[in-house]
Amino acid sequence: MESEEEPAMSQRSLVAADQYGLQRLKLMCEHRLSSLIDRNSVEDILHLAEKHRCAALKEACFDFIGSTETLVPARERLLQVRETEELRRIFGYEKFIEREILERSEHLKYDSFTLRVQIHVVKETPSVLVPPSDIQRHLGSLLMSMEGADVEFLVGGETFAAHRLVLAARSPIFNAELYGPMKEGTVTNTIEIDDMDAQVFEAMLHFIYPDSWPEMEQEDESAMTQHLLVAADRYCTQRLKLICEARLHDHIDAGSVSIILALADKHNCSGLKKECFNFLRSSTSPLVVMEAEECEYLTQSCPTVMEELNTIFLERNLEKAKISEEGIEDNAHLTIKD
Repeated sequence: MESEEEPAMSQRSLVAADQYGLQRLKLMCEHRLSSLIDRNSVEDILHLAEKHRCAALKEACFDFIGSTETLVPARERLLQVRETEELRRIFGYEKFIEREILERSEHLKYDSFTLRVQIHVVKETPSVLVPPSDIQRHLGSLLMSMEGADVEFLVGGETFAAHRLVLAARSPIFNAELYGPMKEGTVTNTIEIDDMDAQVFEAMLHFIYPDSWPEMEQEDESAMTQHLLVAADRYCTQRLKLICEARLHDHIDAGSVSIILALADKHNCSGLKKECFNFLRSSTSPLVVMEAEECEYLTQSCPTVMEELNTIFLERNLEKAKISEEGIEDNAHLTIKD
């Protein structure tokens, strides 16, 4: 928004946030208004803070009024304040005592009286603490309750309810299937997915809603992550795909590198593919990997990868040959010296 419009818009947004119970938005508005307090706005902001129970914003207003830069004589300040019952209560007007009543009271003795003053020293100016976004928690709750769900998916014999708008917002493929030219399930609102495991689809839903990695057993993580990467690539959920790549980095070993390399090549995961090649280059016995059962699948499905692998193995053989030649030369020098 424009800077000149920010104070008024922040005030209106605070009122709306309080009306609809949007606590985080309300705190963000308080935080913004705390930095916009000046001589011209302090009265309106203080009135707003009192009406909508914004304790920190209210305290910020009082701090501004009492600061040395803005302090004015009490009598002058009171004359400048709007004469409303609410503001009178805010500034303590209702607790004032008239002179005649004071003179007749028992507190006045020998034309003098004693005042007891409590002083609170604040080291730091109170600020409005805005909590981190909780939209993940709300979307997670929506996934668990499925309130308002308007579409169903039949996957692996299991039915999953979901919300069209959530899926469409998170995946361009779901958007095309549910609202675009690929639209399905117009009559029964049920979409059948044949080539995916139910557990994988459920895990993908758990990511799509709260945008967090789904829980899974540690021993199943490598296989499940591979299936999730395929699903993420299919539905163009790029962040999930990258998370799967990052997690598969930790599962690369002699027994899995062929499968993960084929997966990375097929689904255009350049970073994961590079990690597989780095593993093969650093392996003391890369031929052991080539002799694994998965190598046959790799040869048939990824011929270009095999070309790169052959280059790696050729480099390793040349290195070994060079080392052997250097060793023979060193032995020859030793023999001549003797």
